[in-house]
Amino acid sequence: MARLSIRTVLVGSLWGMCLITLYAFYPKQTYTGANGNDFNQSAPLSIERMGSKLEYLNDKLIEKNYELVRLKSQVQKLGKNSSLGFDSTAAITGYSRDIIILKKVPNLFLLMPHLEYNISSLSPQRKFGDIRRQVEMVLAIPHVRRSKKDYLEGTLRSLISQLSSEERDKVVVVVMVAEPFNSTEFDMVAKMVSQNFRQEVDNGILEVIQPPAKWYPNLNELPSKWGDSEERSKWRTKQNLDYSFMMLYCSFKATLYVQLEDDISAKPAYIKQMMQYAASQDRWELLEFSQLGFIGKMFRSAMLPKFVNFVLMFYQHKPVDWLLDNYFWVQECHGKICADLSRVRKRFRPSLFQHEGYHSSLDGKVQKLKDKDFNKKGPASQDPVVYAHQNPAAVLETSLKIYQQFTIERLYEGRSVFWALNSEPNDHITIRFKEVTRLKRYRVVSGDNQHKDDRLLNASISFLPVNQNSPHPPKSFILDNTGFVHFQYFNTSGRRSGDSSTRYSIAEGEVPPSFGSVTAVKIVNHIENQNWVIIDEIWLVT
Repeated sequence: MARLSIRTVLVGSLWGMCLITLYAFYPKQTYTGANGNDFNQSAPLSIERMGSKLEYLNDKLIEKNYELVRLKSQVQKLGKNSSLGFDSTAAITGYSRDIIILKKVPNLFLLMPHLEYNISSLSPQRKFGDIRRQVEMVLAIPHVRRSKKDYLEGTLRSLISQLSSEERDKVVVVVMVAEPFNSTEFDMVAKMVSQNFRQEVDNGILEVIQPPAKWYPNLNELPSKWGDSEERSKWRTKQNLDYSFMMLYCSFKATLYVQLEDDISAKPAYIKQMMQYAASQDRWELLEFSQLGFIGKMFRSAMLPKFVNFVLMFYQHKPVDWLLDNYFWVQECHGKICADLSRVRKRFRPSLFQHEGYHSSLDGKVQKLKDKDFNKKGPASQDPVVYAHQNPAAVLETSLKIYQQFTIERLYEGRSVFWALNSEPNDHITIRFKEVTRLKRYRVVSGDNQHKDDRLLNASISFLPVNQNSPHPPKSFILDNTGFVHFQYFNTSGRRSGDSSTRYSIAEGEVPPSFGSVTAVKIVNHIENQNWVIIDEIWLVT
């Protein structure tokens, strides 16, 4: 009886705290705000009064959290009594964590109204492991059942086998079985992990969780977007919810959070390289260790609630990698100008993770994507060589995503090559002269003998004349309503003197005197290019 009585008291205390907090939402309750005003649920509320009411409720929620912390201290003392028949400390810790999540994402229940203020929906419904907290890095792997082939065991072997003894003390790997309505899948994964990685589970390196079914809303009435089928819309929407739950759960685990997938392989010493790169960078919010999708994305755990808040605002509308772009665009860009984007979102090269899955988690979908940077030599190799020239003073802009410090300004000044991520149609580099300029010749070269695929494959160069009626060179034409005159497409079979083994994309020629002065030069990419782009020479002769 004593054992039952203690358990009853503790569990009853927890539920009591829940009911006290939620009672504040009861319709007939009157609230007194910080300014002394009384609020009755039946009376119409202004925006200002509702704000005060929400602030009051948030304060009450925090107050109950402090009471839970005190209760946790008492339970920890009782936990020494072996007669307790359950993990009381873990229960309190999990509940306190959920309260903190609500504090960090205060509008969570507004974004997810189906949760109905049920705080238990923020905790996994099943766990295997969960020993380790407060380490340096958590590797997060969402897993779903595939009908054709399962890649999870191979992924875990690749990640865990390459951990050094020191790294094993700094890292935790969390696998989330994102099959909330399928207890069999969790059992199968837990069994596989137990048979193959039992030591890692016992040492706290590896754990498996399953999100609660109530975390997920009804996915049968989603808005139609991007021409996606109903099945695909459900798939990408659920993925967003998977990532959001996992990020909130793992935000307490470590200082750094790395998003991975369940069908990848890793390079040797991948943890060391990620740690060193993160330590060498200032003022970053996202570090990318793969160019594909949502693989190899490193966040500071402290910023995860803010990102999850953004994802949950639009989880029904776009896939997560699109939302990631939008998240940084909203923060760092104005129109097409993204002055600080490359400083907070940085790309490590070469990629440390390769996508191995052929059969997608979406039934019937085949995923052939491979990260072409995975097998490159990497930063230990020599940086690409720039061919420096004295160019006319100008203001430069580009829509291409810049890699690290290799900006278009540095190329134009002859200090480094220009290096950008894979390009989209209509991506451009525009050079606007500070003064009207009469050009005699031009030469632009894209490519590099170390990174032979990193070049423009279908691009053109055009000029903006002062006199729109000036005679145009043969085969030139007006590019668009901006008045730029197309001069030529890049020759993709170009060669450099002394380098016959590398193909370069080259645009060069003369500007006829009859064309007159120009105010700008534009380089435009015309196709989607999965490779990156290096431009090692811009020479505008006046």
